[in-house]
Amino acid sequence: MNVLVAVLCILALAPVPVAQTSLDELTGVWKGRVSGDTPLLPAEGADFRLILRPLADAVQAELVIADNPIAPARASFDATEKVLEFRTSMMGIGMVFSATVAGEAFEGTVKGLALSVDVVGERITREVPPLEDDGPRETVDLTTLSLADWLEDLGTLQRRLPALHVDPFHTVSADEWNATAKALAAELPGLDVFGRVIALARLAARVGDAHTGLDWNVMPGFSAVPVALTWFADGLFVTAVHEDFSELLGGELVRVGELDVATAAARVSTTFAAENEAWRSVQVPGRLAIPRLLHALGALDDPERLPLTVAFDGDEVTTTLSARSGGTWLTAPDPAVDPVPLFRTSTSRNYWFRTLDEGPALYLAYNRCAEDPASPFAPFFGEVLAAFEAGACERLVIDLRNNSGGNSAVLSSQLPRLTAHPRLGRPGSLVALIGPRTYSSGMMNAQQLRHDAGAVLVGQPTGGKPNSYGEVRTFRLPKSGLRVFYSTKHFRMLSDEDPPGVLPDLEVAPTSYDGLTGADPVLEAALAVPIEPTQR
Repeated sequence: MNVLVAVLCILALAPVPVAQTSLDELTGVWKGRVSGDTPLLPAEGADFRLILRPLADAVQAELVIADNPIAPARASFDATEKVLEFRTSMMGIGMVFSATVAGEAFEGTVKGLALSVDVVGERITREVPPLEDDGPRETVDLTTLSLADWLEDLGTLQRRLPALHVDPFHTVSADEWNATAKALAAELPGLDVFGRVIALARLAARVGDAHTGLDWNVMPGFSAVPVALTWFADGLFVTAVHEDFSELLGGELVRVGELDVATAAARVSTTFAAENEAWRSVQVPGRLAIPRLLHALGALDDPERLPLTVAFDGDEVTTTLSARSGGTWLTAPDPAVDPVPLFRTSTSRNYWFRTLDEGPALYLAYNRCAEDPASPFAPFFGEVLAAFEAGACERLVIDLRNNSGGNSAVLSSQLPRLTAHPRLGRPGSLVALIGPRTYSSGMMNAQQLRHDAGAVLVGQPTGGKPNSYGEVRTFRLPKSGLRVFYSTKHFRMLSDEDPPGVLPDLEVAPTSYDGLTGADPVLEAALAVPIEPTQR
């Protein structure tokens, strides 16, 4: 994500009552500059525009920095001290915005992780643009919508998404987009409510940007049956399943209903955008476990039952799965028998570390680009480096294989401490593990670790693409209230090339044998990377 946008994006604050007589001191459009001695800003600073409008019990702020629009925020205003304040966590980073308003001007600061900048602005008009109607906020019973309602939502999606997206026709042309919308409009009369939702999702996915799409699976009914599938180098395998369907565990999926795996995967891939095959391999398995989605796509006759066929050494087993409430899940590897690799433990924690005997090395699992309020990242990273020294470690391994994003600044703010460390400057002493789930800000951190800190990347290509779209905003469709996500900016991390993902220096693709027995060849390969005696 764009760190510059994160500097001032203050998203959600519980409203603080505002005296009605003070609202005129805030209402209007304000413009100004953000500046400070920080690597997160250009040396010359950046322009911003702030719209402040009164609400019943608070102040709403709408911010645009360097042409990057920010979601509306709720703020507090102390009418006595004339202080406008935002206190929140932005993408995992705690931040405080505080500015003193004096007539037609204000000045203040924004402080957060590795950030302390000044803001200075002035009001250019007291007139504020009207709020745009962004669809119903309350829950809508989609089964009550008429065909005319769905056609209206489809038409809104067809017109509004290209108007808001930063580059809507980078994958398909405008003619192709409109032809798809026309074809889907012709399909709607013959579809049930679930099919109509998926028809809209298929149109949004045509943009071809993984951060753009329809939030379709919030609708009740799109539930998965109790099976987990994982894609390995040698195929798609059942890695967890409810005990009632234990005969499937460890088998290679060969058919979904009457469709072979490739055809079924292609069918569900029409409901989301992926900029590379790595991200598609992450998204497809979960969708193949949703019978009502497959039914809406014409792949199943029964919307609640999912026939799967798996193979064991050429012998096939077919079982029809349905929903289960209660009971036990079986997993492979079985934690009672097989070792569970480190990267599959404590995945709910944003970050954690432990020392390893091999090397010796220190292993840091960095699962989310977000601060843990109970353990802020800057002091936590100090503990990592202290443990590295105390254990006389020769190698630091940072595992990003579970990291699908957040705010890249959480880790990148600590890169100077990495690059300054005398023993982490030797080639091979710093290794980062990457894979298909390394996405968005996680992908950015992987690239930064290699480019800025000299890390060796081990694993598989990332699901995120270095040159890609982001800075997500949303709007709602007028009748259904379904949310549409869209990108407002194109990021270009690499100026002279456009690879499909961040590619590893040493590629290691786990097989089903590895995954089902608890082996971790990626970590094993990382610990075997030679450490050169010379400094960078």
